[in-house]
Amino acid sequence: KSGAVGLWQFLYPTSQLLNLKVNSFVDERQDPYKSTEAACRYLEYLFNLFNDWLLAIAAYNSGPTVIKNAIIRSGNKSTFWEIKPFLSIETQNYVPAFIAMTYLMSFAKEHSLTGQPQSFYYHQVDTVMIDKPLYFADVAKFFSIPIETIRFLNPKYKKDYIPMPNEPVPFVLPIDKISAFIQNSSQMFNTSYPTENSINNISKRKPIQYTVKKGDYLTKLAIEFRCSPEDIKKWNGLSTNDLATGSVLTIWILNDEETLMIK
Repeated sequence: KSGAVGLWQFLYPTSQLLNLKVNSFVDERQDPYKSTEAACRYLEYLFNLFNDWLLAIAAYNSGPTVIKNAIIRSGNKSTFWEIKPFLSIETQNYVPAFIAMTYLMSFAKEHSLTGQPQSFYYHQVDTVMIDKPLYFADVAKFFSIPIETIRFLNPKYKKDYIPMPNEPVPFVLPIDKISAFIQNSSQMFNTSYPTENSINNISKRKPIQYTVKKGDYLTKLAIEFRCSPEDIKKWNGLSTNDLATGSVLTIWILNDEETLMIK
C-alpha cells in the first residue's frame, strides 16, 4: 500500500538515494542483484548511523529521521526497546517480526519447516549482455521458452521489452538456451520499430480497444504494442501526440500477441 517494490521493498525516493533506476520500462528495485547490493549498502549506512543493528532495522522500516526523533523523545535512550513506545505501531512490530523470521530461517529443520520447490536454481541459469533493444516475445517464440519464464528471470523489465541501453545490460536465460541465443542473437534484436510495410499488413494483425491510463504516452504504447507512434496516430486519426486519460484507442496487435501480452 505504500508503493514499496521488490525483494527489499524500496520506496521510490529510497531507490533514487541508492542509484536504482526506475522509469517506464525498467525498475531496478525488482533486480535481485542490484536491489540486494543497494539494501546492503543502505543497512551498512544505517548501522554506522546508530551503531546498533536493531535500530538500523527499525530505521530501514521507518526512515532514520523517525528513529532520531524517537531517541530524542525518549530522553536519548540508546536501544530499540527503550525507544519503542515513541515509534509507530508498524515499526514497533517490524523489529520483533524480523527477529521471529530470523529464528525461523535459522531453526527451520528443528520445526519441520520446508520451503517451496524453486522454479530455477542458480546453476540452471546464466546471463548474456544485451546492447540493443529486445522484445521478450521474440525470444519466447524463437527458443520456445514460456514468456512467463523470461519475465520471472528478468523482473526488472516492466514491459516485456529491453529498451536501447546506454551500456550493455544483463539478460538472464535458462543455461541450456545461452549458446543458441548467442548464435542467433542477430535475429532477436530490434534496433527500431517494425517497418511501415509490416505494420500495414493488416492480415498479420487484429484490432483491440485500449483505454488510455494515466502516465500513458505514444512511445510507451508503441513499444508495448510493437508498432510506432505514427501508426497509433494514423489508426486513430490523431493530429497531436497528446493522449487524454480515459479515451479509447484502436490498436492493431500481432495475431499471436494476445497470448504474449501482459494481461
